[in-house]
Amino acid sequence: QSNNVSPNQSPVRRQGDFKACPCCRRYIENFDHPVTPGSVETSSTTLEQQPLQQLQRSSPQKSNSSGDNMEVDEEDTEEYGSWNLQRSMLTSTMGSSLMSLFNGGLDDLNQEEDEFNMSAPPLVQGDKVQHYTITETIVQGWLYKKGSGNDIWGRRWWKPRWVTFVLAVYPGQSVPMPLIISHHAPGVPFPAHVMELNESTVIMAIDRTTQTAAKDSDGEDIEEWNRHCFQIVNSGTNESRIFTAPLQERNEWAFVINKELYSMEERLKKARAKEEIGEYTQGRKEERKAKRLGMDVLLNEMKEEKMNEMNHQQREA
Repeated sequence: QSNNVSPNQSPVRRQGDFKACPCCRRYIENFDHPVTPGSVETSSTTLEQQPLQQLQRSSPQKSNSSGDNMEVDEEDTEEYGSWNLQRSMLTSTMGSSLMSLFNGGLDDLNQEEDEFNMSAPPLVQGDKVQHYTITETIVQGWLYKKGSGNDIWGRRWWKPRWVTFVLAVYPGQSVPMPLIISHHAPGVPFPAHVMELNESTVIMAIDRTTQTAAKDSDGEDIEEWNRHCFQIVNSGTNESRIFTAPLQERNEWAFVINKELYSMEERLKKARAKEEIGEYTQGRKEERKAKRLGMDVLLNEMKEEKMNEMNHQQREA
């Protein structure tokens, strides 16, 4: 049974609700048939997202912000993810002949990528993305991300992404940290972007407003499909991402992320307190050891003084 998810519905799925469908691999393998990043192709059905023409009209292409003065992150690193998406297509079974044309120039990249494990979504506990190991998948589903024009296509309109909010650790780390991982679609192993959330991260729910809203047949304003947004801002690095979803899903995403950020702060406090207790305990042990050594030195000095006094008395006698 295939598991088709419409991006326009933007379903929010928790761990265990989503079952991976083998058909999702067709997104990579059937590249002889045009497959846009806005669709997931299966053996029987292709679900198209909203036409790109509508997305183009919904936001400007040559400015640093949308028409409603919403800031757009200029450090969009999705070009790396898009390049890896193309490479994943080329390295598929059907693309082996094309891949042979590029083997000479990609040896160094293959060597570097051997250091990373790229699991394909839906992500579950134990999966590895780059140098992170997933410890818990909290929520995942389709969202639209506001583009900045810095990807391989130079687009600034809203881009469909399969977004996963997880807890993960990297080697040497004991406290799981929250991550926002964006993929082009389920079954695509290379992430378009990975964003770390920390104590400097702020989540804001935003309702976009327009001065010239479209009217329906009754003269009422038609609510735009991308009206309800939430923005993730890292005040420490100035990294920012803006996503949109229907109102209920938007509120759930914002609530879940804020709740997990609070839980992360509590975990960090406990870890730091435990570390301080360990340091204090170690310091006390060293202090007691020093005192014991000091007492031993004092006793030895007292013994030497007593022996010297006895020797002096014997010489006088």
